[in-house]
Amino acid sequence: MKIGSLEKIVVLVMVVIFGVVGVVQAAQKAQAAPAKAPTVSQEKMRKMIQDAKAKLNNTSWEIELKKQMLTAEGAKKAAPAAEKSNIAFRDNKVEISFLAKDGFTPTNYSVRLKGKDNEIVIWETMQTSVDKGVAFWRGEIENNVMRGVLSWQVKENNKQDYSFVSTSSSVAAAAPEVAAPAPAKTVTPVAAAPAQTSKKKGWWGK
Repeated sequence: MKIGSLEKIVVLVMVVIFGVVGVVQAAQKAQAAPAKAPTVSQEKMRKMIQDAKAKLNNTSWEIELKKQMLTAEGAKKAAPAAEKSNIAFRDNKVEISFLAKDGFTPTNYSVRLKGKDNEIVIWETMQTSVDKGVAFWRGEIENNVMRGVLSWQVKENNKQDYSFVSTSSSVAAAAPEVAAPAPAKTVTPVAAAPAQTSKKKGWWGK
């Protein structure tokens, strides 16, 4: 056998070997790759968000806020005592007592979901005040506990950041249904019977 033919055979064998190795490695990677979580259609996700927002509506949350204090170097320092407040979701708006005294009125809020089973509800809103700037609220609800942050831009060079956690929650009782008034009964007047005239008997007895 000629040397040139032998070299061709060796090259061919090497190509076959490398090809087999590549196929085996690809198969191993495919087996090791985790299965992708099933995707949720946009329509189903929209329905889930609507249900989550409806469930959040008419709920009230007692929370504790802690101000995030930073030193000049940017390190955290001891914060003042926690402040109590209330977050109430009514008529598809959120009202927060902590900033109500500063002119922040109830606002609309957005809802989205996250987590493996979309079990975490996230709500966000932006509130404004004529004299006290802009406040950004973000909360996450998981296992009936709400945690979140408040970023309050009071002025251009005055930003205050808070973290908060709920201590309790409640659901407002649904307003009782008011029964429709019963229709008024119509009374049909009864015609008076004609008066009967009795004839007096004469002396003749007839």
